[in-house]
Amino acid sequence: MGGFSMTDYSLADLTKITDSKRRSVQLWAEAGVIHADVETERAGTGVHRRFSRNEAIIAVLIARRAELRISIGMLKMLADHYRTLMQRFDVIFEECIAGRMTAYMASYADVGYKAFSTTFHAVDPSISPEKQMQALGAFLQKATDQAGGCHVMRLDRYLAVLR
Repeated sequence: MGGFSMTDYSLADLTKITDSKRRSVQLWAEAGVIHADVETERAGTGVHRRFSRNEAIIAVLIARRAELRISIGMLKMLADHYRTLMQRFDVIFEECIAGRMTAYMASYADVGYKAFSTTFHAVDPSISPEKQMQALGAFLQKATDQAGGCHVMRLDRYLAVLR
């Protein structure tokens, strides 16, 4: 199959690009963490679920969080949060997938894990490597100072599987 720059994905495709167990990806779909296309969700015997490219992005991001043994309910909340982010910041995600941008995403949970907020840091290639490291250091310091916990992902690396 070469690359994964496709418009829709099967459960097997998501299993491969997330490097997750098939049963985990099935559980995410059954629990509503990732959403199958309406025409294929519970369409009956012989109809396999298909997932949009946006849901494939969600699956890649969720897979990294699932490695931390986060509950399925929390994964669902995170996936919903990521969907909102993708609507507002689609250019960041697309540029990272294409390999034209290096960006970090830090997601913070409030103390009760009832809500999330996210910040992005895009690496500016026009400044010196030393200044880039200083800016990244300041971003990471702020991210790790959050009381409820924080998870930082380098988007261009994680999303490269979708190129």
